[in-house]
Amino acid sequence: MTIHPSFSLFLLVWVLLFVCLIRLQFAQQTYELAANFAAARSQVTGFVIDVVSNSQIVRSFAQYQQEIAAFAACQEREGEARANYWKQALKDRLIQNLALLISEVGVLILLIYGFNRNWVCAGDFVVVVTLSIRFFSQIGLLSRQFSELLANLGECKAALSVIFQPHDVVDSLEAKPLKVEQGKLEFKQVNFHYPTGCQVFEKLSVTIEPGEKVGLVGFSGTGKTTFTQLILRQFEIQGGQILIDHQNIDEVTQDSLRQQIAIIPQDPSLFQRSLLENIRYGCLDATNDEVIAAARQACCDEFIMALPQGYQALVGERGIKLSGGQRQRVAIARAILRNAPLLILDEATSALDSVTEQAIQRMLKQWMQNRTTLVIAHRLSTLRFMDRILVFKEGDIIEDGSINQLLSQDSHFAQLWKLQSDGFLNTPCSVKKLPR
Repeated sequence: MTIHPSFSLFLLVWVLLFVCLIRLQFAQQTYELAANFAAARSQVTGFVIDVVSNSQIVRSFAQYQQEIAAFAACQEREGEARANYWKQALKDRLIQNLALLISEVGVLILLIYGFNRNWVCAGDFVVVVTLSIRFFSQIGLLSRQFSELLANLGECKAALSVIFQPHDVVDSLEAKPLKVEQGKLEFKQVNFHYPTGCQVFEKLSVTIEPGEKVGLVGFSGTGKTTFTQLILRQFEIQGGQILIDHQNIDEVTQDSLRQQIAIIPQDPSLFQRSLLENIRYGCLDATNDEVIAAARQACCDEFIMALPQGYQALVGERGIKLSGGQRQRVAIARAILRNAPLLILDEATSALDSVTEQAIQRMLKQWMQNRTTLVIAHRLSTLRFMDRILVFKEGDIIEDGSINQLLSQDSHFAQLWKLQSDGFLNTPCSVKKLPR
């Protein structure tokens, strides 16, 4: 600026035009193509994880070649997205370098013209050429860094799309911790439907007294699991109230609510950690002795001690190194360690053999004492010790009573009991002869 203002003005105008060219012409295209490339690459990774995790199913159904073909198609889409991104990146770099070259030549031509007209001296010529070359070099470096930044932002867009999803269930600003002294559970005129629009409950009302053991019965899809999920506040209800000890669960914190509930799911999931850590997850403050005591109650101490590393053995991703029955027993031990006043069992012994199941049932019968307990079961024989049975049908509770009361009358539950074969509940579907 102090040596030759005209060249400074030229450089300033050129920089503004160059930045506008990059921002308007290339930025959005590079950003979108980078996001598409990152999404396609994630699909390839997800496909590999999915197939490897289900490798036994692939072998059992002899679909190896089918999976190879599907993987090749997935890779082809990823390769196409990669090519489109790199084509755009090369195009951007080519145009940027060409603009820089034209600018350098333009400055040189102006200097020669000015030198011939005597308004540029030899010293000005040397200084302007040296600084211009240095300046254009740094602008070129900055433009490449900007292109890489856009590519990274595109990849971040694909990575953060899940993280930026808003929470479906959020604590209110006035939410307080839940205090459970008795364990009374009430549904008052509860309305609920899933986001897809499927109506489950309409003005559902039921009261479960403190310490009561209640079995939930019905065909698949009648609302049993949804009933327990609403207690855990996994979904927001559209009307009515769910109360625990006269406290609306919408007005308490989610963490305090779930800390008062121990759940044993039908398909338990374990961390890729040691057995000791997986059981202790029910109560992080538990000592090793307390963890082992819970494992013994759940009849899993024997198989754990048979492992080379015992309680320090890793269970694999989602507990893949253990059998279904072993995972279920670990989940039972974790729930025992939780020692919560409310207990939910969702087919908690469905993966166990008969001998182990009987031992677990005897333990559970003692453990349920003085705890409000909900038990989902298709094997109706596991409900012998329940105080009440709630029979679900199409989102309604159509029957409510003790097992003896329901069996002594011509009830829906009595019909389900008669349909049982070896203790399992048949699904009400028509049987068709399939072609060979």
